[in-house]
Amino acid sequence: MSQQSCNTCDGPEVFVSYRRLDNDPPPDGPNVRGFVDYLLTQVRYDLTQLGVPSAILWQDRSKIAPADDWNEGISNALNSAELFIAILSKNYITSDWCKKELDTMRSRIGMLGTPALEGRIFRVDKHKVPEDKIPEPLRTIQSVQFYREDRYSESVDEYFWRGKVRFIDEYEDAVKKLADGLCKRLEELGIPSRRRDQPQPQLDNARPSNGRVVFVAKPAGDMVQSYRTLVRELQDTGFRVAPDPDQDLGNVGEQVRSAIVTALTEAEASIHLLGTRTGGRPDGLDMDLVPMQLAAAAEEVKRRPEFERMIWAPIILPSITSADANMARRDPLEILGRFDQRLLETDQIDGDTASRFNEFVLQRLGRKLRDPSPEKKVERKIVYIRVPSGNRNLAVNIAKELKRVGFNPVLSPPSPLTKDELARIEQGLFRQAQNIIVCWGAQSQPKLLDEITTIDALRKVAQPTEGKLILLLTSPSTKAKAEFLDIGMPYVDHIIDATECEATSVGEKLASALKDYELLGGKHCF
Repeated sequence: MSQQSCNTCDGPEVFVSYRRLDNDPPPDGPNVRGFVDYLLTQVRYDLTQLGVPSAILWQDRSKIAPADDWNEGISNALNSAELFIAILSKNYITSDWCKKELDTMRSRIGMLGTPALEGRIFRVDKHKVPEDKIPEPLRTIQSVQFYREDRYSESVDEYFWRGKVRFIDEYEDAVKKLADGLCKRLEELGIPSRRRDQPQPQLDNARPSNGRVVFVAKPAGDMVQSYRTLVRELQDTGFRVAPDPDQDLGNVGEQVRSAIVTALTEAEASIHLLGTRTGGRPDGLDMDLVPMQLAAAAEEVKRRPEFERMIWAPIILPSITSADANMARRDPLEILGRFDQRLLETDQIDGDTASRFNEFVLQRLGRKLRDPSPEKKVERKIVYIRVPSGNRNLAVNIAKELKRVGFNPVLSPPSPLTKDELARIEQGLFRQAQNIIVCWGAQSQPKLLDEITTIDALRKVAQPTEGKLILLLTSPSTKAKAEFLDIGMPYVDHIIDATECEATSVGEKLASALKDYELLGGKHCF
């Protein structure tokens, strides 16, 4: 290492040993950092909050000047470092250079004797490495893991993948654990950090409580991050979440079923996040965890008609990149079927993004507070809305208004979809929908007639029990629309005229008409 580099150190150094391959950024992401660079930035920040000099971490790329001799620089750094971090990976264990760094540091601190040797080497596991492949000096060292294992499916999820943190809470906890360990060991070696006084929590910052309980089903490993985000939003709004989000149901043994049933009993609604995994089968269950909670919630609906399940079955999984999105679209109802469940009349199912689903959940729970009716069975009319081409915002606004007054709207999937893909999804929806809404805005009359004919054919295949096909006329007002208002349209049960409505009030017009239709027993023509 050059003299200039040494002079910039504000304190004793921690040597970071890693394989360059583990720091390569993904090729398709501009301005994205690799695992090592991102990790060290976070660790440096936590160390500075503990009063440790920010230049303490020694990384070859940043500490050796272009004119320095590479071997000499690393050798000097190893001979002066107080602590050593090995970033263990499948790449690391195949590197002769990393092995040399580890052996050199081991030999150096071995000369210091115990207890100076103890705690000088830290191990960071980027991902899971077979035990028999781990270098001997690292095998007995407790690691800070940056991955999680699903004990039931034996799958492994890395916290950091393709330049992004996938599991924020777990990643931040691991960074804090590493920084705290480094700080503590430096103090034990007689190198005290300038630890800052930690602020005491203020009572005013405590989360509010509204006295209400919501059951949020324990997810499989692929939906954990979405689960944690939803739990935080619910808790910040004042809800208590059951079962306890910090409790691992896999550790309660045969009491897992009773724990779930008890949590459902005290909750006013349940929320379920459906990915691709079923959550494995803890001891005491006769089915996997995710479908078991869905089934238990369905039993609660039978016991309490006002109880409802809110189900998120995203059309596009959060882990899917935009480049693969068109190839990975899913049908929410088909997904529900994979978990051995059918859509109940009171169910709320959504396939939109996580943020929009969370927004819907909070709005839905807010409405339940304004209009409680526990003695009366709450009916949720499922309304399928065929989104007009190029005008999804209008359909979303209509759906929000329908939700507000008690309907359960489902939007057609975002384009592009093939005709066969859309037909397969709609056949499942038509079996459940009480009303099918087609919006006629700016599209031509021939195109609309073709759309209506296609829907009628799919309805006959799906054989819905009471589904009505409703045509919603929106602006602009045309002569063709006026004619159909006078003489009707083949296959259409009802026509609603909203051509004179502002875009923001179209949903209110539709909701009002559907409510009138319900009150008149389905005999009213709009």
